[in-house]
This record gives sequence, structure tokens and C-alpha cells, in this order.
Amino acid sequence: MATPFDKWIRIARSGADAMAQKAQSVGLATAGSMARRLLGQPRPDSGWADWEHGVTHRLLEVLCDYDDALPDPEAVHAVEATRNFVDTLPPRRRSQLHDLLAVIEAGPLVLAPDGQRLAFTSLPDSAAHTYIRGWSESSIPQRRAVFHALKSVCMMGYWSQEQTWSPIGFDPGDHHLDDPRNIGDDDE
Repeated sequence: MATPFDKWIRIARSGADAMAQKAQSVGLATAGSMARRLLGQPRPDSGWADWEHGVTHRLLEVLCDYDDALPDPEAVHAVEATRNFVDTLPPRRRSQLHDLLAVIEAGPLVLAPDGQRLAFTSLPDSAAHTYIRGWSESSIPQRRAVFHALKSVCMMGYWSQEQTWSPIGFDPGDHHLDDPRNIGDDDE
């Protein structure tokens, strides 16, 4: 049975968790604002700024790691699919993603991966891969979480495009997408 002290501890922990989440959100908004100032790019009133399109495209290039067998993200309109998906997110999540794009774009100006102080979209391929790998392998859990969030959004934008399916042998007709309970059911 919980004592009054246990209840107080539980309430204090939930309050601390909420404060930590708020602090991370404020920290991201601050970092995004600072990154946009460093880039000389104001936050768009609504929608997507042109430079955000470029960052999304570059992220897709680096994260998809496509080759000659797979189509270029631009050719399959993966940037637009990614943007359309992001636009369905709640306003706070959309805002956070726009802040992340600013931080990703400005980060190499400060961190200089491979000694290159350029915006992310201007980095050579090897430096861009080094920079993104730094996010994925970071000892800081929040940086790894940012990497996974951006990768998930970008992968959804790329792999949701039908042109990417045949090179990997995916045939939606082979899957019972209408009822997930039928997956693996070979009787039909």
C-alpha cells in the first residue's frame, strides 16, 4: 500500500518529468531560433521555407543511402511526401521538426565535421555522412532521439513512394494490407 510519502514522490517525479520535457522543448525552440539567426533565415509564418526543402532533400540523400538500383529521392518526390507527412502532425510537433531542420542545417557551421565549416546542405558527401553519423552515435540520448525521429520521417517519405518498391522486390499484392490479422496467412 502506498504511503502519503510515496504519493508525494510520484507527484514530484511526474512534475519533474513534465518540467524536463518542457525544458527540452524550450531548448529546441531556442536552438532552432539561434540556428535560423546564424543561417540568416527567418522562421516561415506558415508552410515550408525553400531552405527547409533543401535540408530535407539532403537528409533523404544521406539517410536513404540509395545506390544505382534505387531511385533518387528527388525523382520519386520523397521530399514532397515527407513534407506532406509532416504537415499532418500536430502543430507543436511540426514546429519542433522545423526547429530540428534549422539545427541540422546550422550544426556543421559550429561542429565542422571533417574540418568543413559549411551548412549541412553544402557539405561534401563524406562530411555530411560524418555529421549525421555523429547524431546517430552520440553519447547524448537527445541527439540520438533527434536522429531517429528525422530518419523515421525521411524513411516514411522515401519508402512510401511506389517507385521504391520494385527494386527491393516488394509487391503490395503479396501482402494482405487490408487486414493486418491476415499477415502471414497463406490460405488465401
